[in-house]
Amino acid sequence: MKLRLENESVRFRLSPEDVDQLEREKRLGAITRLSPETSWNYSIEASQASIARIEATGSLFRLLVPTVTLAPWLRSAEIELNFSIDGLHVAVEKDLKPQKRSTIHG
Repeated sequence: MKLRLENESVRFRLSPEDVDQLEREKRLGAITRLSPETSWNYSIEASQASIARIEATGSLFRLLVPTVTLAPWLRSAEIELNFSIDGLHVAVEKDLKPQKRSTIHG
């Protein structure tokens, strides 16, 4: 899962494997280690709520999507799912093209 933050928008980009895991487990999470002592945890989770919402505390960022919205989208050919949550634009995209990983230097 890739995460992109820009101004007042958040974009989750899901590989085909991510889409499969989210459909199976109803949750997809990742951790980005910023330093040896600091990491940032983010996830997309199916929720029984009627509207999408975000929970953000400290180093945790969770997008909670109603199951009635998420489950059909995961099985569909539709590429993007969009929400407006408290002035924040949130997009979840299916990334259907496998990407080559670049070599990390340094």
